[in-house]
Amino acid sequence: MSLTALALLIILTVVVGSIISLGWFANRDTADANGVSVTAKEERFELAVSGEQVLPFANDSTIITYLNSVAGGSYEKRASTEREHTSILCRVINEKPHIAGSDELAPGAFGRISFDIVLQAGDPVRDYEISLDYLPLDLVAGVPQAVDNADIDDLKDLISGHILLFNTRSALINGGYYYSDRITNKRFVFSPSEHTPSVESDGIHYTVEFYFIWPATFAQLALKQDSPKLHLHPVFQTEALRLEMLNYIIENQDEFFRNLGQGINFSAESFEETFFVELSDGYNTADQFIGDKAHFLVICSTVNPV
Repeated sequence: MSLTALALLIILTVVVGSIISLGWFANRDTADANGVSVTAKEERFELAVSGEQVLPFANDSTIITYLNSVAGGSYEKRASTEREHTSILCRVINEKPHIAGSDELAPGAFGRISFDIVLQAGDPVRDYEISLDYLPLDLVAGVPQAVDNADIDDLKDLISGHILLFNTRSALINGGYYYSDRITNKRFVFSPSEHTPSVESDGIHYTVEFYFIWPATFAQLALKQDSPKLHLHPVFQTEALRLEMLNYIIENQDEFFRNLGQGINFSAESFEETFFVELSDGYNTADQFIGDKAHFLVICSTVNPV
């Protein structure tokens, strides 16, 4: 599959519009001992979105209506969570959309995801675990719906290997970034004490921010910087990070390739170069599968105090 063919598919079907859902108002009961008495105390925090974090979709759009339904997870387009509204929506900032000015996501895209954890004055500053999950959605007659059960597991695996999440990215290089500190197992810990908060009318805001990239080709993900097959700058700046990713690919092939041909030896030295054509075909076929099956991508972020 050529990238041109995939791009055409995205133009025709508006594949993988970038939406992120995040939320969960959370509380935690603790006990303070004072002599022989024990007093229960609640410690609360909220999640909030503002500015460019706010979804550009109209309140009555089909995707907002679906995500606000029970089937869609009861996520609401609100500025912040509260006791009665525990799940809110936030925008993925796509810095390289398929079409300028749109939110269409395609191979080669990259961007960032951010939202705020809000505390009140005097609240304890503790760490938070951010747990992530991908929820791709189909689109039938203009209405979002769940992906067919026969495809959902393969689709989620492939999205995990093609839309990679990182805590860190470095200097801009020819319209892109180098990435490090990859988010593995779909979870990471956010430490407010390592960040400078902003004080706003509703409380003290700590901004959680992480990054995504959908490598345009297998070469961008796996080859050395000086490889003649590499026509875009690589995802990783260091050889150690590249080799770490190759080891992960060996152990999780189903996240990166679809319909691989026979005879590929992942134990061979420099297998990424030796079997480059076959691996690129399998990687591109996986991209095509994502484009065929997913019309929206929801990234669910659940926040819990550590």
